[in-house]
This record gives sequence, structure tokens and C-alpha cells, in this order.
Amino acid sequence: MDKKKSGLGTGLSSLLGPEVSSSANNSGQDIFQVNVDHISPCPFQPRKHFSEIELDELANSIRQNGVLQPIIVRQKNEDSYEIIAGERRWRACKKAGLRFIPVIVKEASDKEVLQYAIIENIQRENLTPIEESESYEKLRCDYNYTHEELAQVLGKSRSYISNILRLNSLDDKIKEAVRSNGISAGHARALVGLNAEEQESLVQEIIHSSLSVRDTEQRIKSRKNPTARATAQKRIAKFEPYDDVDTLAVQTHLSEVLQSPVKISIIDDKPTLTIECKNFEILDLCVEKLSINSHKDII
Repeated sequence: MDKKKSGLGTGLSSLLGPEVSSSANNSGQDIFQVNVDHISPCPFQPRKHFSEIELDELANSIRQNGVLQPIIVRQKNEDSYEIIAGERRWRACKKAGLRFIPVIVKEASDKEVLQYAIIENIQRENLTPIEESESYEKLRCDYNYTHEELAQVLGKSRSYISNILRLNSLDDKIKEAVRSNGISAGHARALVGLNAEEQESLVQEIIHSSLSVRDTEQRIKSRKNPTARATAQKRIAKFEPYDDVDTLAVQTHLSEVLQSPVKISIIDDKPTLTIECKNFEILDLCVEKLSINSHKDII
């Protein structure tokens, strides 16, 4: 059995180098060194994809600096452990060629392991919206969590939980589009309630026409209500800028004068000037500049 109890002392350092930071040693928890081959991934890991590029970068860092934070495991039998948190570090250690990895052994139920795995990934922002949605759904179904209880356990708002869980009702092709960043979670939520054919058709339109979430919602409304179609088309039209040299020059000049982004767009085949202001203070400054120059030709 390749497990030896250790603090930050000579035993751990002699095998792994400066693998554990002093903060970990001062935490009051026992740190062990365990053979990486005696550790298995968490079966409840919500994260399905690990970037090989990121793992290579982490492996290079570990080769140079060691593992700065132990992973957390639970013991399955005398010489076998299962990861609760820290699978990326474990995978990177194997890539780096390390034989041992520092661990903290905890007792945890399947329910607790699932919670730990989800929370760790959320805090590190490693989960895709679909992975997050599917892991919340597992907690909800396997352990009878309400939306309110999930919000409390995971530190999220109830509305956030409810919105992200809606993604589970999407067709598998749409989920894959979210996983691959073809569309955003906001786009996907707008598609909930449509049949699979309608979802797929709109996804193609979102990608090819670069529709915003709001544009997508308008398209859905127009399909349900034909009288809204013209309004939706007008809304898309206003994002079509003039691209002739003279108009772009005017747009650039106005942006410089007002010190705010200016766009010249089309609405109902008519040129429309839009000044983007981050807040009302900037709006006031723009109005002041326009007023001062009202008697001049600022263009």
C-alpha cells in the first residue's frame, strides 16, 4: 500500500518536492501521499470534458512547482481511493509523470460527493451550462431536492436554478450546440418549449445570422404570431450598418467628437444614428457636446 501519513515534512518533500503549501499543512488536516494509480475519478463528476491543452499547462506547472494543494478523496477499500475534488490536478499529475499525489482523506456519502464535485466546478467556473444543468438535475432527482433547496446548497438564486434546469428539456442536438459554444445558454433557454425540428431550425438561424438572444425570442414570437413577423424583421434590420466609406468616416468622426461609440444603422430603409452611453453621466456629456456645437457644423 503506497499511503504514508505526512505533514509537510521530509517524507513528502523527498518524494514530490515542495508539493504542498504551508497553508495546507497548517489547516489541521492530515495529508497523505497516495500512488496515483490507486486513485479513481469521481463517478459523479459533472464535468465531462477536460481540455488537453489546459491539462498540459497544469502538468508543466506541477513539474516545476509541485502540487500546491492536495486533492480530496474518500477511501473505497484498503488500497483504493475515489476523488471527491481535484480531478484536474490528479489527471495533470499523471501527465507530469508523478507517482504520488498529496491527498486529504474524508468520509463522504454519494450525496455529499456529488455536492462537493458540483460546488468545486462552479467555484472554478469549469462547467458548461449543460453540465451544470445535468448535475443539478441529478441532485434534484436522486435526492429529492426542491429548487429552493438547490439554491441554498449551491449558493445560487432560486430563479437561476430554475432557469438552468430548463436546459434539460432541450433536444440532444441543441445541448451539443451549447456544449460546443455554437449558441449560448440564453439562446438555448429561449428554445425551450419548441419541438426538436423547430429548435434545430432556429439554431441554424442563430448561428448563420448571428442572432442575439432577444432577436431569437422575437423570431419565436413571430412564428407563433404572424403579425409580429414584420416587427422582428425590422429589429434585425437595425443591426445592418452602412458599410460605404463616407458613412463609416462620419461614424468614426462622430465617435471621436462625442467620445462615445456611434453607429449609423438602417431601420425601415432609413439611416438611424445611435449613440451608445454606458450611463446617464456620459449621456449628459454627449447632450452637452451636441448643444455646444448646435450652431456649428460638427461634421
